[in-house]
This record gives sequence, C-alpha cells and structure tokens, in this order.
Amino acid sequence: MDFEAGSTAKGRPGKPVLLWDATKTGNPKYPASGMKQVAIRLRLEVEALGYEVWTLRWSNNTREFQHGNEPIPRGSHLPFLSPEVYCEDERPGILEWLDYHEGTKAAIFYDDIPMKHPAITWPKSVYRHPDYMKMLGTHFTKILAISNSSQADLLDYWKSLELQSQPMTTALQLGSDLHFQLRPEKPSTATAPSPPRNLLMVGILEPRKNHQAAISACEKFYAQGHKIHLHIAGRLNPHFGKPILSLIKDARAKGLPITWHKSPKPQELLALYRKADLCLFPSFAEGCGLPVLESLWMGTPVLASSIPSVMENAHLGGVRTFDINNPGSLYESLRALLQSSGELAKLRESCHQGNLPTWRDSAVALSNFLLNSAS
Repeated sequence: MDFEAGSTAKGRPGKPVLLWDATKTGNPKYPASGMKQVAIRLRLEVEALGYEVWTLRWSNNTREFQHGNEPIPRGSHLPFLSPEVYCEDERPGILEWLDYHEGTKAAIFYDDIPMKHPAITWPKSVYRHPDYMKMLGTHFTKILAISNSSQADLLDYWKSLELQSQPMTTALQLGSDLHFQLRPEKPSTATAPSPPRNLLMVGILEPRKNHQAAISACEKFYAQGHKIHLHIAGRLNPHFGKPILSLIKDARAKGLPITWHKSPKPQELLALYRKADLCLFPSFAEGCGLPVLESLWMGTPVLASSIPSVMENAHLGGVRTFDINNPGSLYESLRALLQSSGELAKLRESCHQGNLPTWRDSAVALSNFLLNSAS
C-alpha cells in the first residue's frame, strides 16, 4: 500500500497521507486557469474521501519541498502528486529530489499544446515543455492524463525519445459539476425562450480558443436579422489576447451585441451559464475541453469543434459538433440550431439524459490508481 497512515508526528493516526504539490496552484495570486481549477477541485475531493493532504511548496533556495515551515525529508515513502507544470530550470534541484523520493511519484498531464502550437503559446511554456514532458517519463512512476487524447500525445512523445522505461499511465476523466453546483432539473419545454438568444463562450482570450471564428459566425447570423447576444467570459492572455479584444470591440462597433466578461467570479460565471441558450466551443487545441462538461452540467447545450478531446465527451448528450477543418461549418451548424427552436430544445433536453462525471468520481479514480496499481 503506497499511502502511509500517520507516518510522522503531523499525520493523524489511521489517515492516509498524500503529498500534494501546490507551489503555483496554492498561491492566491496565481491566475485562474484550467490547471488551477483541476488542482484545487481534485485536492478538495481527495480530502473529502478521507485522505490527509499535505500541500507543499517548492523552495529554490533549499532545493526541497516544504509543508508549512517544515521540509519534507528526502527519501520519504509517502506518495507524492504534482498537478503542476515546470522543469528543472524553474525548480533547480527538482530532478535530484525526485530521484531520492522512495514513494509513488505521480503527476497530472494536461496537454502538449506548447509543442504543437508554439507560435501562439506563452513563450515560457514553449521553452519548458520539452523538458517537462521528458521529466514525466524519466522521474515519475505514475501519470494521469486529463483525456485519452492527451495520454496518446504524451506516449507518442516518449516514443520519439526512445525512453528505455516509462511510467504507468492512465486517462483521468475530469468532473463536470462546476463550483459545487447541484445539477439543475430538466427545464419545461412548454414555452420556448423569446429572442435574443444568449450565446456563451468560456475560456481565456487567446488564438487557440478560436474566438475569431465564433465572432465571424455570429456577425453573419446577426446580419440576417436574427436576434442574438454573444457573451465571452475569460481572462486576457497578455501575450496573444489583445488582437482578440480588438475583434470584440470592432464587432460591437459594427453593431453585434457582444459583451466581454473579464475574469468573471464563480457566481458571475454561473449566472452566465444559467441564462445562456447555447454555449460555443470552437477551440482547435484542448487537453480536455472542460467548459463543454461544465455547460452540460448546467443544462446548457454546446456547439463544439470536433477535436479528439472534445469528442471523448460528446456522447454524454447535449453536444452538437462541427467540422473544425471546414471554415463554413460553424456558421452552418449555428444557423441550423438557432433557426429551429425545436432543434435547440431537443439538444437542451439531451443535456439531462446522460450521467455526467463528477469531481468526486475523478478523485476516486485518482485514489484507486495511486493505491491499487503496482508502481
């Protein structure tokens, strides 16, 4: 058994302990991101399962992890999990610390987007990612990828490196229950909502999210006399987001009802989901596509790109996909849904037909992978 119950003076007798890397994601100043959301929600759910989670912070000065003011002894047999992304240059000494650690060394892998799309990815991410992905293969014993698609990408990269041995890997299904909300009841279909149709896009303002395609399709549809309002919710990527913000301003100046909700707080985002008639997710690169799952949980149907990671969850109901390689496919799919209230109503109804994964499910799967699989 990998977990050691009460193995130090700080451990509670009978409670299994898990070392949890919260160097970035545990910092309130670290910006909201998919990584931070996954890390925080999984940690809370693992704690709810009965584990004692020690949040750690890496110190470049001492070259070790600390829990509060106390260092984690080298060679500890306690299981360690990192949901963060980094390399040796950013954490000098981390490879040596991992070499000495005797317990399970697990990590969550998100995607290889910096490798596939370096021209539109944060420069720091592009620089670190090759060493980061190699480190996962050489210094960890278990890897949880956030989709089958991202797992396949990681395995392909390791194959290209011709690694002699590889850690055990699995795909971890992420949860859909956004901000601890109960899943809403199936809405009444007696009366269809009156225009304008509220459309919602959730995600950081950066090129891979494909805001340009969404705005273009909405402008064309609006120009034909249809009443819509496009809401865009997300923070601004400081490297690549300004041109997208200009697109939003230009579209508004030309008459399209469009609103940018900058870094909305949880309650603001929930309100946007609740009043949305349809969520748009035209992204062309994702590790999972978490907003698709969250939208379904909130009972709002989704029009999404047909990329592999999104297709993994499209079978859950409430998702209509379009061909990301066909420039006109998004507009045609949008028009087909919005011109027929019956089509949109059927798609909304199907949001409530399937069993959606929860973060508790994800925590149970993570725990089982760490506990029950051989190192």
